[in-house]
Amino acid sequence: MIIPNVLNATLAITGILVSVLSLHTAFLSIVLQPVSVVALFWRIAQLYSHFRKVDGLGGGDIKFLGAATCWVGAFGLPWALLIASLSGLTLALCRHLMGHRLKAAQRLAFGPHLSLGLFVTWMMRDAIFNFPT
Repeated sequence: MIIPNVLNATLAITGILVSVLSLHTAFLSIVLQPVSVVALFWRIAQLYSHFRKVDGLGGGDIKFLGAATCWVGAFGLPWALLIASLSGLTLALCRHLMGHRLKAAQRLAFGPHLSLGLFVTWMMRDAIFNFPT
């Protein structure tokens, strides 16, 4: 249930290097997009916590989203989130069909689903999404 900071930092640094060196993306763009994404999701998590009185998105997930933005950019992040969400919902549905009772307050590790979403988005970026990074 914890995404270590060293993994998020490694993901961000390698994403910046790949984007700047291989994709020739402007360094300032690669730095500003993740910062904006982290600020946006941090605020969303705060609002959710304030209104629901329970945490809905962990800090590691938020940092992972920022690091993922270094790889796929702001245009690819919604696709990564969509794939991660569908993956998480599929897992929850499979667990339900196998007889596990699901509770509304039950926590779900979202990091593996975010990883899958990032991987699929990165691998399919040219063939399907054709988004600038």
